[in-house]
Amino acid sequence: MKSLAGNSISDEIIKSLWLQRLPQQTQAILTISNDTLDKIAEMADKIIAVYSSSEICQVTKVGSLPNSASSFDRNKLDVLQADIAALTKKFDEFSRNTRSRSKSRGNDRRRRSRSNSARYEFCCCDIFYDSSTKKKRPYIPESFRKIVFNSVHNLAHPGIKATTKLLKSKFVWPSINKDARTWTRSCLKCQKSKVTRHVQSPFQQYHNVSKRFTEINLDIIGPLPSSEGFRYCLTIIDRYSRWPEAIPLPNIRAETVADNLLKGWIARFGTPLVITTDQGTQFEAQLFQELSKLIGFKRNRTTSYHPQANGCIERWHRTLKASVMCHENESWTRSLPIILLGLRTTWRADFQSTSAELLYGENIRLPCDFFEDTKFQPQSEFIQKLKATMKQVKPIPFSYNCKQRPFVFKDLKNCSHVFVRTDIIRQSLQPPYHGPYQVIKRSDKIFTLLVKNKNVNISIDRLKPCFSDNSSETDCAINHKSNPVDKPTSPVKKKIRFAPLPIAPSTRFTRRGREVKLPFRYQ
Repeated sequence: MKSLAGNSISDEIIKSLWLQRLPQQTQAILTISNDTLDKIAEMADKIIAVYSSSEICQVTKVGSLPNSASSFDRNKLDVLQADIAALTKKFDEFSRNTRSRSKSRGNDRRRRSRSNSARYEFCCCDIFYDSSTKKKRPYIPESFRKIVFNSVHNLAHPGIKATTKLLKSKFVWPSINKDARTWTRSCLKCQKSKVTRHVQSPFQQYHNVSKRFTEINLDIIGPLPSSEGFRYCLTIIDRYSRWPEAIPLPNIRAETVADNLLKGWIARFGTPLVITTDQGTQFEAQLFQELSKLIGFKRNRTTSYHPQANGCIERWHRTLKASVMCHENESWTRSLPIILLGLRTTWRADFQSTSAELLYGENIRLPCDFFEDTKFQPQSEFIQKLKATMKQVKPIPFSYNCKQRPFVFKDLKNCSHVFVRTDIIRQSLQPPYHGPYQVIKRSDKIFTLLVKNKNVNISIDRLKPCFSDNSSETDCAINHKSNPVDKPTSPVKKKIRFAPLPIAPSTRFTRRGREVKLPFRYQ
């Protein structure tokens, strides 16, 4: 047609005449393009190759085909026209949003946005792309955005900034910054493998003990170097007077621990009301539980991998081990009695006395004491004086020797699932967190989680909130091999339903304390 017309007729007239002879759906596609006639002809050939020969002939000669085939072709044409109309509508909305955002910018940016209003072009394969940069970035429909994100993020699981920058360099859609931030934050593999910041909950005050030997703390040290057949040591301390005891043990079986507790403490100081221990197997045994029922004391269990809950005895372990090492004696059982004598008579600044004075009413004699008061004192007078002295003694609250900067994730208040930090000796490529687990109950210091269909109490210092996107269901394969709460077992697949969590927008402040409000295009 162009060769017949020559140079006397313009390309626009030739294009309009030529498009009138094409099918209606082909006209709708080629009318948008602003390319040359040669490129438009190539695009028309590709479109005709896609449609069947019967569909092309339907435009010029409908009556030559059977009724069933013609109705089938009409249905196909209707579907294609509906798709084209939907794409055109999306393109108009996208262009309209781009113009509305540019209104708040300066004059230079307004001119730039107007000059780039036609940067989104329409390809022959029904794909929008951004041509404002040297590299063409395709427009991703809403149904394919999560697939595109997974293909980019799952390569190396980068952070939020790196993932957003990588997506924006290759693709384009309206809410690409928000979607990248939400989906990167809700990646389960990233949350299990990356440590952002550990939780440090604020200290809480223990309740004061009013009497001696009513509440004691138990723990076990070891294994130690073998000394006279002993490799462990049962440590006991009274919370009121801080009177310590260290009993050597050949093993840590439940029978051995219960027997030495009965002979070394209960037979001398009476039955306590409360005994605080960790979750050791010897304390969790049935024998120890039967002993508590028989004697009549209550046992408090601390949370796993949280020695701060039993800090009264754990802190004393450091002092005891340092004293044993100072003696430089491999037979630590021979040095232990002398060490205990010195620790019991050591002045405590918080109590303004020694443990022996709180226990006996006066200090005990040491090998360095050469003088003694020979004045006779009747027993009745001594008892009255001792009672008067002990009545004046008041319990002193626990002191905290270290400064703390508390930090707790705000999302722990309302999250439905959490990750638990792995505090055992991890292998080189073992994730630092395991989970996620469902939250059953929460308090200021302890969370109750559903682990293997059991309610387990875990300290808040080991937890990390689990973020999830707005998907309906997520299937997660939980590897319980690294679970320190229970014994290692084979990996178990467990289906967990996540509730969408609200993501609070990050706020920034200047040095003067003013809040920085970013423009809409940077949010």
